[in-house]
Amino acid sequence: MVHWLCTRVIIPSILYGALVWWPTVTQKTTKTQLGRIQRMACLAIMGDMKLTPTAAMEGLLNLTPLNLLIMAEVRMALYRLLMLKQPTELKTETGLLSIWKTLSDPILEMRSDHTSPVYNYCKIFNVIIDMDYWRNKDPLLHKDALM
Repeated sequence: MVHWLCTRVIIPSILYGALVWWPTVTQKTTKTQLGRIQRMACLAIMGDMKLTPTAAMEGLLNLTPLNLLIMAEVRMALYRLLMLKQPTELKTETGLLSIWKTLSDPILEMRSDHTSPVYNYCKIFNVIIDMDYWRNKDPLLHKDALM
């Protein structure tokens, strides 16, 4: 139950908005705070002794360290933005360009199979409402009419 709570509630809430606050993940203090959170979660899941190394518990539970998970989430979000042509020009040093420079990866330059939706609202039918149908209780229908 604690493993489910960690992987389905706590980690997604930490990853929320990672594209905005990702630069702090590179700082040592943030890495240690994220490591403490991960360690508390691992200890709660496994019930191990306090002397058990965090890396060993993460390996046994198949949990990725939070700082690496955040960077992966940022890479995926940046790739989605690039494929949607969201940042038309990467101008600012503090905005998406700084992410691009820091996380430069050949994978981000790959092509995508994303297809932009095309909406076609052409009207290929006519709706004819027969007023007799609405006024009379027993409307007259044509032989070829579908009900």
